[in-house]
This record gives sequence, structure tokens and C-alpha cells, in this order.
Amino acid sequence: MRTTLKFNDHSVQRSLSRLIEAGTDPSPLMQRLANHLADATDESFEREAAADGTPWEPLAAVTQAALQRTGHVSIQILQQRGDLAKSITSS
Repeated sequence: MRTTLKFNDHSVQRSLSRLIEAGTDPSPLMQRLANHLADATDESFEREAAADGTPWEPLAAVTQAALQRTGHVSIQILQQRGDLAKSITSS
């Protein structure tokens, strides 16, 4: 007894072609990932918390006192001058 199976694999072939294309030029995927990570980092600075929501350690009393002595009244964690937060890019 002989059995013959036929199936239309057009959609599978198309999907595989897209995967192969993505594998040869990962730039679009990498740019989307970079944008996502930069956005997540910006949010962390705004919330002063890790990506999982864990708050950053508060400034030590000695650090707060030193900042106040230099005229910094309200300082966000890791943002005395803002250089670190501004250095986050998606490039």
C-alpha cells in the first residue's frame, strides 16, 4: 500500500525566508532592542528603581549632607549633574 501526502508549505517557506533575512541583517532587530533598553533605562532613572521595580538604595546621609553643602537641595539618585542619565543612547 502506498500513501502520498501533499501539503501547501507556502506560508512556512515565507516564514523561513523572513527568518533567514533577519539572520543575515540583524540591524533592524538590534535597533528595536537598543531603543527598548534605552527607554527602560530612562524609566529607571525617572522612577529611581530597577527594571523589576526594586527601588534604588537611597542616598547615604553623608552624601546628602555633602550635596547640601555644595548647594544641591534636591538631587535624584545617580543624577547630581545628569551626565550618566544623558549618556544612555540607543546607538
